[in-house]
Amino acid sequence: MIKIGKVSNTFAYFVRKGKHPKNIEKMLKKIKFKADELNTDVFRAGNKKYIFIGIGSKKGDILRKAIAKALSIEGKITYIPNDLDIEEQIRLVVEGAVLYSLKFDEFKAKRDKKRYVLGLMVDRKFKRFINKVKVIAESQNYARRLAGLPPNIGTPEYMVKEARELAKKLGLSIKVFDKKALKRKGMNAILSVNAGSDKGAFIVHLTYKPEKPRIKVAIAGKGITFDAGGLDVKPARYMFNMHLDKTGACVALGVIRAVALLKMPVEVHVVIGLTENVIGSKAYKPNSIIKAYNGKTIEILHTDAEGRLVLADVLSYISKDIKPNYTFDFATLTGAMSISLGKYAIGAFSNDKCLSELAKKIGEKAGEKAWPFPMWEEYNEMLKSDFADVKNIGSWNGDAGSITAAKFLEHFVKGKWLHFDIASMMIAEKHPYYRTGPIAPGVRLLVNMLEVLENGCR
Repeated sequence: MIKIGKVSNTFAYFVRKGKHPKNIEKMLKKIKFKADELNTDVFRAGNKKYIFIGIGSKKGDILRKAIAKALSIEGKITYIPNDLDIEEQIRLVVEGAVLYSLKFDEFKAKRDKKRYVLGLMVDRKFKRFINKVKVIAESQNYARRLAGLPPNIGTPEYMVKEARELAKKLGLSIKVFDKKALKRKGMNAILSVNAGSDKGAFIVHLTYKPEKPRIKVAIAGKGITFDAGGLDVKPARYMFNMHLDKTGACVALGVIRAVALLKMPVEVHVVIGLTENVIGSKAYKPNSIIKAYNGKTIEILHTDAEGRLVLADVLSYISKDIKPNYTFDFATLTGAMSISLGKYAIGAFSNDKCLSELAKKIGEKAGEKAWPFPMWEEYNEMLKSDFADVKNIGSWNGDAGSITAAKFLEHFVKGKWLHFDIASMMIAEKHPYYRTGPIAPGVRLLVNMLEVLENGCR
């Protein structure tokens, strides 16, 4: 819970290197406090308690980490801003507090009932801004919670139900295409991935349309609710956490949630493809050739390159049936992202330089870094098939794996498009404010991008 004003006699103050107000300076000298990063100490003055946390000379993410640490000490605190930029402090502190508040314990017999309340000693003129930041961070938490649902619960059917409930709550329109509808429309790529599963396959289309939208955007999401790799089955260690392969779809739902709650002047279409990729007697096979919704044929070399097949139909549907100004997609698409960027950034792949640069710029500020990759025509050579229009992998040894996956998706896109490969940032381990659990990166990044794109890419 975030409130303006004092909510507790426990005050949090972040100590940077430099001068501070006289009353704070006096307390710091008494306890000989050093402003080293995340160094923590407590000072008591009568019935008041001050939690001092060092932030060194840094700005940005350190404030999110610091507020999470303060809340871990005491769940109800009042934050006193220092003399850094107030609005920036508010954004970072509220984000850190909201993200830290999500506990992944809903399936435990004994749940942690600790509540977190953050008071902000700031002017009430910031109330609207605080609410915006809170809504966006809560929408990321919404996506994180969905992404973390175990595969026996977070099934394709469950995700459809969740999308329907979200649509009802926010007044969104919704279309759901089940197996029969997908077959009628010729969406054979997602149906092929689904063939080995006893669960359903769905494409879900949600729409938020304000009275006078400035632009129309579409957001595609990969929703593989469990990925065993298909007949090209994954080794056990790589199958662990593959319930998180639906994260792209969860992020897309989180974005439309934030946009609708904030009543942004942007028409948003979210289209998510939902299925499992498992082994069964009817599972699709290597060397199969399938036709996607846009008519292009795909030669299957590897059944564990399935997310791009689902997105082939989803992106084709967006291009053919929606025709937006901008198309975005989120997908835990390639393990190669961990090699390229580690756990610190999202891969950004685009056919439009302005979108790539905007993602990089906004991502830095939003705390969800996005790094643009080249999309040169030469990479298409690696996807050429002797028997179909395109192969579903570029090479057997993973050469340019993330780039060739993006180039594959490009075959099913029309117009300006940006693909976010979030595979290396699926999960955090003992993170200061994400704890241990799903991250669902990209919600804050894209919502902030849409604010800029209302007036065109620049």
